[in-house]
Amino acid sequence: MVQRLTWYAELARRLDSLTPGEARTFLQLDRAISPSATGKLTQQMLEHFVTTPLELARRHAASGRPESARLIAQRVLVVDPSNAEAKRLSAPP
Repeated sequence: MVQRLTWYAELARRLDSLTPGEARTFLQLDRAISPSATGKLTQQMLEHFVTTPLELARRHAASGRPESARLIAQRVLVVDPSNAEAKRLSAPP
């Protein structure tokens, strides 16, 4: 557990410059450390890598740009592979 907390803290210091792969690791660590609640720093990361891109993907899908929506959703899945909405938006027509 201490190793997970150390790794989480290290990634948290670089929150503004995480790669998608690092963001995925950050999310996995958060879920391992506290399965029942998402940390405040993780919420910030999710906003940047998941919530905002999914809003954009929804707008693209609604405006008749399904391929663009699909590409955005696929990038979300790199960070959060279990995200149901991203899976739905990234599915082939």
